[in-house]
Amino acid sequence: MARKRRAGDPAALIKLALASIDRQIADLERQRTALAAAFGGEARRPAAAKKGAKKKAAKKAKGVRRKVSAATRKKLSQAASNRWARARGEKPGKAA
Repeated sequence: MARKRRAGDPAALIKLALASIDRQIADLERQRTALAAAFGGEARRPAAAKKGAKKKAAKKAKGVRRKVSAATRKKLSQAASNRWARARGEKPGKAA
């Protein structure tokens, strides 16, 4: 028998999902602490509570631009030009 789909507020469903995930995280943290204590391990603090974790996470999310030399930029440009030339049906060649 097929389930009937409820037409509900998407925002309310997302809030319920987030609450459920938060409960699961709390349960897992409790279990980890209990296991660490039972086996002599050190109980860790959550990553968000660590010093500088927010700054590191923000930097990681933003991404770090890699420096590319002028020669490499020229090679990349030439490769892109050759790809477009092939797509147009022309013969790819070296640019002077």
